[in-house]
Amino acid sequence: MSTHRPWPLPAALGVAGGIALASQGPAPWLLLCLAALLAFALLQPQAKLSVAVVVLSVIAGAGRWQQFTDRPPVLPAGAAGQELQLHGVSDGQVLEVRQPFRASLWISPRGALPAGEVVLNGVPGPAAGRRNPGGFDFAAHLRARDIAGQVLVRELLHSEPPTSLRSRLRRALRHGLDDHAAALTEALTLGERSELSDLHDDFAAGGLAHLLALSGLHLGVLVSAASRLLRGSGPLRRPLVLLLLAGFLLTVGVSASLLRAAIMAAAFVLAELSGTGRPDNWTRLGLAAFISLLWKPVWLFDLSFQLSYLCLAGILGAAVPLQQRLQEREPPRPVLFLLSGLLVSAAAQLPALSLTASVFGSVPLLAVFVNVLAVPLASLLVPLGLLAALAGLIAPTLAQLINLLTGPLAQLLISVARFSADLPAVPWGEVSTSGHWYWACFTLVVLLFAAGMLSWPRASRLSAAVLLAAFLTPASLPAAELIAFDVGQGDAFLLRFQRGPAVLVDAGGNAWSDYDPGARVVVPAVRALGLTALDLVIATHADADHIGGLPAVLDAVPVQALAIGAAEAERPLFRELLAAAQRNGVRVVQLTAGETVRLAELTLQVLNPGPVPTGEANEDSLAFNVFWHGQPVAVLPGEVSARTEAQLAFAPAGVLTVPHHGSRFSSSERLLRAVSGHTAIISVGPNNYGHPHPTVLDRLEQHGYEVLTTLADGAVRVSLQP
Repeated sequence: MSTHRPWPLPAALGVAGGIALASQGPAPWLLLCLAALLAFALLQPQAKLSVAVVVLSVIAGAGRWQQFTDRPPVLPAGAAGQELQLHGVSDGQVLEVRQPFRASLWISPRGALPAGEVVLNGVPGPAAGRRNPGGFDFAAHLRARDIAGQVLVRELLHSEPPTSLRSRLRRALRHGLDDHAAALTEALTLGERSELSDLHDDFAAGGLAHLLALSGLHLGVLVSAASRLLRGSGPLRRPLVLLLLAGFLLTVGVSASLLRAAIMAAAFVLAELSGTGRPDNWTRLGLAAFISLLWKPVWLFDLSFQLSYLCLAGILGAAVPLQQRLQEREPPRPVLFLLSGLLVSAAAQLPALSLTASVFGSVPLLAVFVNVLAVPLASLLVPLGLLAALAGLIAPTLAQLINLLTGPLAQLLISVARFSADLPAVPWGEVSTSGHWYWACFTLVVLLFAAGMLSWPRASRLSAAVLLAAFLTPASLPAAELIAFDVGQGDAFLLRFQRGPAVLVDAGGNAWSDYDPGARVVVPAVRALGLTALDLVIATHADADHIGGLPAVLDAVPVQALAIGAAEAERPLFRELLAAAQRNGVRVVQLTAGETVRLAELTLQVLNPGPVPTGEANEDSLAFNVFWHGQPVAVLPGEVSARTEAQLAFAPAGVLTVPHHGSRFSSSERLLRAVSGHTAIISVGPNNYGHPHPTVLDRLEQHGYEVLTTLADGAVRVSLQP
């Protein structure tokens, strides 16, 4: 018989409220949350106890956050930016440095170090935070995992094969599997994702990324299998299950979702051992959150923690009661199995939908149905993979025999993921705080209906009202803005208008690396900003740091037209760009000085290049004045030098994009006087060219410009006022 304890859930919510309050200050929405939390506590069976628990937990959460942030994982003084000889242990992703200091560092670039004992020359440094819309806060991701920063590997000096149990299990598991099947099985069984490569993108695009992270699903399958295998061990069964739980966590490492599942399973087993009655699911969920957040308060802001708890809350709050109603109708077993699977899949995704849409930039329309097939496949692969790994420690032949079944199942799951990745998905921008609130209200209505506390007509009306309010709430966006994306040493500008066109100018690139800022920065940023298409893409000239990322943009985002300046057919990047336009059906227009481009109330006045190209890429780059409602708002001079600047008729406008990343050969007195603006944007990254040059910065300051750089500020957003 399951019993409810009145304190764990209020305690968990109180700790979360205290952490949020201490980390972000008393914002109105946080105070509203705390008021709602107290109201929730008053509704509990023992209201006075619940309220006391909430108040004490809020205090404990705030104090724990302060204590945690006072001792963050940091690099030793003087280590950042210096090339050092480091000794440590690598797992392929993280280097545990042992000498000359002790810290955990993320390995960059990926795959630069093998697993095992290593000696290397490398440059430790802090990880980057969120630099662009839709970008990943890598620093927060590492901080939640107690990783102090990253290390840029210069040279591997010495390595020895790993001898840990986990590495031996990895080697044993792979016997008889091809690379893709082995990588997938390693991820599902041991949480090792370094070999996934393109598989990760397929699973993410298909709404199956949750399967690749070791989670409560995986641990639940293993605990259930172990419990069945130990059924004949009598009174030792439960202690052995606890030992297996602890051993598994020590072997694969502790993550938010694994710790949640382990605490919930341990609470169940310990309650049985003590004879106090089984705690119900909500009690165990609250206990897991309470312990996890007190241990690592930063997890509250970690996506994996949020998804883990929200998904299980959706299953407990919606799927379980609806399944009970379904069983009362006694449908045929195949129908019951199918509908139950759909209910669990839908309920798991419901509470977290606004989060996943905001983070991943799309909503796979058929993910609910695909998960009904994918989750059972993953559930089969988890025990099979672990069994193969354990058997392989004894004899490789045993692992090969088990993998005769594991291999085809892994290939089937990979095929499901790739099929799902090609299914329709709705592009989605970043969700605002109000958007998350609206979705939370909608989810609450669904949960109340599932629990039988709301009738269908009332739930329908409330849901419609919430969705209508969300639709009618105006977006808090400027009427017109210019965004400079941080693409490193390159240019990528977006002209965005709330009730008008969207124009992208360049997309960065790198001639010495396969890193594509178009795919990695610009496309996610465009989607995060809620843009489903671009009216115009402008390629200023054919240098790699300007157009290298544009083919990826044309392949991923619907584009009405591509504008080019001087044709540079002899350059491979230019030909690649035209090929991308052709395969995506994008119209190409060539612009020269004196022409204008009109898109609704937006006018681009082309200043350069002239009708006869100079043959110099920079001097032939597109330059133009931007007019909104007939008034000049910005000047984008491309990459022209002072020599060409002297020949162009720049309009007086508020915003100037500084040419050539702040080179001393551009940004002449004439240009700055002609524009006479208030804001100068320099798109620049780490470089050896001296950009931006001190004389240019001094000149801009003398002319009264506020200087913003992508190197210092990440993506720069400025409002364009006529």
